[in-house]
Amino acid sequence: MDIILENRSISYADVVYENALPSWRMTSTKASIITSPDEKFVYKGTSFYQFLVCGAEIFRHEVDACYREIQIVNYFIGTHPNVIPPADYLVFATTNENTPKHLMCGSLYAFRERGSLADLLDKTVHEKRRLPLPLKAKWCYQLCSAMAHAHYKAKQWHQDLKPPNVLIDDDENVLIADWEQCGANPFILAPEADGSVDVRELDDKVNGRRRLEFYLYEGPERINSPIGAPLWNSFIGWMKDYPRAAELAEVFSLGRTMWVLLEQVGLEHEPGVTDYSTKVIRWSSWSDDIPTSWKRIVEASMAHDANDRPLMSELLRFWEREWQTYR
Repeated sequence: MDIILENRSISYADVVYENALPSWRMTSTKASIITSPDEKFVYKGTSFYQFLVCGAEIFRHEVDACYREIQIVNYFIGTHPNVIPPADYLVFATTNENTPKHLMCGSLYAFRERGSLADLLDKTVHEKRRLPLPLKAKWCYQLCSAMAHAHYKAKQWHQDLKPPNVLIDDDENVLIADWEQCGANPFILAPEADGSVDVRELDDKVNGRRRLEFYLYEGPERINSPIGAPLWNSFIGWMKDYPRAAELAEVFSLGRTMWVLLEQVGLEHEPGVTDYSTKVIRWSSWSDDIPTSWKRIVEASMAHDANDRPLMSELLRFWEREWQTYR
């Protein structure tokens, strides 16, 4: 798969990693480059360790996911203030010295000192500190604005929208990152998007729009996403044939992410425990400062039946009004 971009490119050998590459699925770690050691980046891509652990077949799928993210961020999403901008550098490896060929293996993105939304929320939980309502309203609006842009204008989807994949810039704006479109955190994945069901559109209407019916798939095993889970990625077909189903599935993820933000939920640090997977969705006394209307729109976004969720455009209008009250 060729990737031709205007980004500056740099050899994998010229990247200096602050820590050993810690994982094998789309490794992400702080780094710099030999020619500019004081400039800090985050390397996002594949590694040889990944090849050794996963084997050649899975590694090829990991490379595809890496390329897909590069293409989405650089080509397909387009400019949006709350989507991570294109990488500062594309990182390449060289095949051999005799007939050198550059193969893209990752990207270097600007390092964000403030880290992710998950990091910030985790810190506030330990400090027992509530974030101000104007900031929460702004971030909810920005999340909805970025996702509405992705679905309505770019005709793309994220699939794994969660606080660890949301960065915070120096001006306290959120940036949605990690656009590989494979795998999903089970906490934020909509129940109908677990790969076990298909969808069709019926003539009767719910909330003024044609009802979506989700029915159990009973055919042979099918795999269109060999890495991550679920192995059958519903979003691929839904974006083409039933984009509203994909949209409402991501509304669910938005609802879960906004609940984590408004309630202020910390990370789970137990080995083998997926982020937020043991959390029970409820409003505690700690979130008594959250307006009732905010809680209701978030609860509606997390409705088990996708037909009962608001559209992304409705979420966007709601949070734009709420944020405007503080400006």
